[in-house]
Amino acid sequence: MQGLFSRLLINLFVDLNQIYKISKPVIMTRKILAVLDVRLAIEKSNPPNIFIVARGEVNTTGWSDGQLVPFTYTTPPDDGIYEFDFVAKPPSGIFGQMISPINSEYVWHNFPNDVKGIRIYASRNSISSDL
Repeated sequence: MQGLFSRLLINLFVDLNQIYKISKPVIMTRKILAVLDVRLAIEKSNPPNIFIVARGEVNTTGWSDGQLVPFTYTTPPDDGIYEFDFVAKPPSGIFGQMISPINSEYVWHNFPNDVKGIRIYASRNSISSDL
């Protein structure tokens, strides 16, 4: 009897899932609290790449998947400083209330010839680094 009841519950859940299109929640990224440091290096390859390493901090534990997201430009920036947002996935469960470190790396393939530097944005600040 218990096995039959379990199968009925599973079938009910599957039917409800199909009716209401229940799915896993999408975890969105948000800007981190602050950028602490940005380092650039030109990777000697053909064509060359720019290797970007950013170090920052978030306001709680549990943040993950730090990413540097490049801005999309319709025209190149006049000053040659290209911009990125430093984002990460915030915690979804229990987390500690303490400032925590987070890092991200980005390899910029086929970068424009007019790049003079990079500016990384967080919620509270931004940091620039010349190439």
